[in-house]
Amino acid sequence: MLVAAILIASVAASAQNEVGKFSIAPTIGINLSNASFSVSAISTSTKAGLVIGATGEYGILPKFSVSAALLYSMEGCKSETEGEQNGYDYKISEDVSLNYLNIPIMANYYVWQGLAVKAGLQFGINLSSDDDYEMTVNGIAVPQEHITEFSVNSLNLSFPIGVSYEYKNFVVDARYNLGLSKIVDESGMKGRVFQITAGYKFSL
Repeated sequence: MLVAAILIASVAASAQNEVGKFSIAPTIGINLSNASFSVSAISTSTKAGLVIGATGEYGILPKFSVSAALLYSMEGCKSETEGEQNGYDYKISEDVSLNYLNIPIMANYYVWQGLAVKAGLQFGINLSSDDDYEMTVNGIAVPQEHITEFSVNSLNLSFPIGVSYEYKNFVVDARYNLGLSKIVDESGMKGRVFQITAGYKFSL
């Protein structure tokens, strides 16, 4: 029983956060993003993109910390819209690209050795937005490959929730960002992003 108690205590101690310590971790990873629309005729598929930046973390309690990050994030989605007008069947394929400066503010709870669960609120500042599309009419391709600027809200709010694991200062983070605000008002577009990143933590 004594050996078991010592082992449990050592695991609990290793799971604890450094109280009063601040750290920063350069981070890089990949986004798998998609979107939901209020227009039911629009079906979407996943788009891959880069995410890169840095995360700062401050230990408040042995198992609790808060963190904030600055992340350049490439997001968006691919979609297809079909319809009929004046006797012509048309199909529009779109590739939507959204570039953000994301600022996630997270609460982190360390549940086991190096393992933390986290949730918070993310503020996304839109840096640029493009829509690359093609159209076919009655099955005949009408090449219209060009990029156009379209109306995107400058601020995007989302709810991030996820887990991270730290081993010898290397940190792997997996999270899901659920869009809370509309990216494009007219279509009711909201983002959904699954994000995986890796980083190295430095204590300051």
